[in-house]
Amino acid sequence: MKPQEIETLSFKIIDQEAGPHNFSSDEWRIVQRMIHTSADFEYIKNIRFHPKAITAGVNAIRRGKTIVTDTNMAKAGIRKQDAQSFGSSIKCYIND
Repeated sequence: MKPQEIETLSFKIIDQEAGPHNFSSDEWRIVQRMIHTSADFEYIKNIRFHPKAITAGVNAIRRGKTIVTDTNMAKAGIRKQDAQSFGSSIKCYIND
């Protein structure tokens, strides 16, 4: 299987295993990524979003704000070209 096919199948499995939830479609895309990265379905019960969190995050990126991650793996998962297209940079200070 190609990497994209594996990822698509992984997200289908997450959807099946998770079952019904109360997340918006934008929130669910984030929760799916969290589960995909960690294999921890407990996020479904434990994660809460501020009503303006996603809008605020998107707006910050569009304004060229720096994206700060807590792991190099998360940093590697963000396409540098996408961030640069908004004037953003990606930083991880975990090893500093």
